[in-house]
Amino acid sequence: MVDLTCIKNAVILPQTECCAYRDPAVFYDKGTFYLYCSVVEYENETSYFRIGLSKSTDLVNWSKAEYLTPRDKTKEYSSPGNLFQHNGAYYLCMQTYCRENGEFYGNEKSRVFTMKTTDFEHFDAPVLLKVKGDDVSEEKMGRMIDPYLVRDIDEPEKIWCFYKQNGVSYSYSYDMEHWHYVGSTSCGENVCVLERENAYVVIHSPENGIGFLKSKDLVSFEQALPTTYLAQSSCPWAKDRITAGFALDLKKATGQEGYLMFYHGDDDWNKKHPFGGSVAIAYTKDFVDYQTFV
Repeated sequence: MVDLTCIKNAVILPQTECCAYRDPAVFYDKGTFYLYCSVVEYENETSYFRIGLSKSTDLVNWSKAEYLTPRDKTKEYSSPGNLFQHNGAYYLCMQTYCRENGEFYGNEKSRVFTMKTTDFEHFDAPVLLKVKGDDVSEEKMGRMIDPYLVRDIDEPEKIWCFYKQNGVSYSYSYDMEHWHYVGSTSCGENVCVLERENAYVVIHSPENGIGFLKSKDLVSFEQALPTTYLAQSSCPWAKDRITAGFALDLKKATGQEGYLMFYHGDDDWNKKHPFGGSVAIAYTKDFVDYQTFV
């Protein structure tokens, strides 16, 4: 059981002069929370995206983020979606955010990948997810970022990959290797897809705040709940934007009711730190009322 009364501060990975923390994805196993995130390093007015891992056993004390990917402008691995179990192993899905030509945002070469692990800390080399199908080359897949993997409710052997392209696009696979493109729907970025009440809840990031869509069949989608801003007006570390919500189902993780919402708050420090951000935490039972720890 997790003692939420110990949490006295919403921010768990605060931005510093040299690093910002964004796009959290959390996994729980045997008493340890594994928090994967984008770490934005700043050096000589240049920023570098990498994936970092921070761990905690109490949601209060978090280890210093260790890098899982190299500093490489041609890749800039980042935005981990979730850690997904398949055939006895786990796969961390993520994006590349290629900026090798000095771009501010990831260019048209940005794609989605997975890294395989058996211990949640050490990972094999990234593998491209050909989510447009085997007959579509990497060059013709188009820009795509922010992946998330989820099992089909009615057909558990089917695996869905959601990713930002034309709103949010989605493809399915039965083996994590061969994918079939299905379609897309209007949606924000950083999707997190949950099973709730025998339907899919798609958590996403509109222009500001955390939004919610609902679908029973992954064909039609509707707004499920109002956009939430998680006490943003009281958060100077999130003055520019609340975004990238990731919900950890505590019922599945620890047997407790409710969800832990991890997210990041944008703060560019008066234009000094583009992509500035801190990772924070909230708790909710219903995605309507939140304990924000602010």
